[in-house]
Amino acid sequence: MEDTNLSKMSQILSLLRDRYKLVESLMSTTKEMEKAVALNDMDSLGMILSMREDAMARVDQARQEIADIAETLEGQYLEKIRRMLYQGDEEVPLENPMDEEIFNVNKQTKNAMKKLIELDVSVNERFQQASRPSVSGRDKLEAGGSAGARPGGLEIKA
Repeated sequence: MEDTNLSKMSQILSLLRDRYKLVESLMSTTKEMEKAVALNDMDSLGMILSMREDAMARVDQARQEIADIAETLEGQYLEKIRRMLYQGDEEVPLENPMDEEIFNVNKQTKNAMKKLIELDVSVNERFQQASRPSVSGRDKLEAGGSAGARPGGLEIKA
């Protein structure tokens, strides 16, 4: 019984390591996406978004596999893995090197995910700004407004 639980803990550790690598890969892909947005390279952006979508699906799949294996643990192992994976940064008693490794890799992954989310928000904001049409004073006049209209806005006359 204990050997089975230890084997499952080892599988979880392996999946956590894989998931961390996938998140790091997503970070690189998101940085490439940032470059494509800056260059307004929509062809590259489309390819990068497709690759990124695949990587995100693999991260989610690894997360699900970890959760599935964790739920098959018994007794103290189930409670321990729940605390290590889901309890946040609170003090978790780590009884052996495998516990420490599971906790540390999970923490690294959470930190990498936070950075990824921050970069993703930034790239999305840049993309939104790049996709908005720029309107010059001349364009405002041609649109029926006045060059002295509200900053950034058009006066539309009915």
